[in-house]
Amino acid sequence: MAAESFAVASAFDRAISELEQLESRPYCHRIATALLVKNCQQLFDVDTASEVDSTSSRDLVDAYAISLAICDLERGRIPIPYQCKSFQETSLAKLSPRKGHGLHVSSEEVNQCIQAFAADNKMWETWHNYRHRTEVYCQVAGADREKDSTVQFYKHIASIMAEFFDSVDKNQDRLSEFHKRHLNDAHTAYEKLFSNIEDIQDAISTLRSHISQSNAAAEVLIWSKLDDSELTL
Repeated sequence: MAAESFAVASAFDRAISELEQLESRPYCHRIATALLVKNCQQLFDVDTASEVDSTSSRDLVDAYAISLAICDLERGRIPIPYQCKSFQETSLAKLSPRKGHGLHVSSEEVNQCIQAFAADNKMWETWHNYRHRTEVYCQVAGADREKDSTVQFYKHIASIMAEFFDSVDKNQDRLSEFHKRHLNDAHTAYEKLFSNIEDIQDAISTLRSHISQSNAAAEVLIWSKLDDSELTL
């Protein structure tokens, strides 16, 4: 029992230490970890499992280990397998870590991406390293919150995550505004281009009309000259 309590305390200490350092990590890592913790908390609120051994919790751990691995791999400019596109930052950014959504991918998608990682040593090692850490996060999120040994921890982690969620929300707002601004810029550019195309088409039409008129005038002039020549003869 003492050894078990020590192991739990050590896991909590590691989790707190890593969560406290998340603010300095890139947005990709922050959103993935925030979603993992929130979804694991919700999972264990309704699940009687006390360990990460159910299919749902295992998929959560595997999926967000994939996302965190992809965060590292993309920073290293390593191409991501097409089977893993649903785990990338662009997909995670559409989700709200404060509310939690449940896992946004299926077990089949999780397994297909892991199989794709298995074909590359770098990808597999990166995922495997994150897999243990995400398991610790999920175990911590699902621990018995009423036990004296965990009450203080949850007060601490709740404070950390509240600030963390605020930070992620602000990042999402900035990303949304960035995308909206660039979409508006693209729309304006398209309208300008379309207007320019219409102007060019009008100019071409006018030029064709002038050419047609010039050809007609030239033809009349030529026939007139020919008629004059015949009369002279």
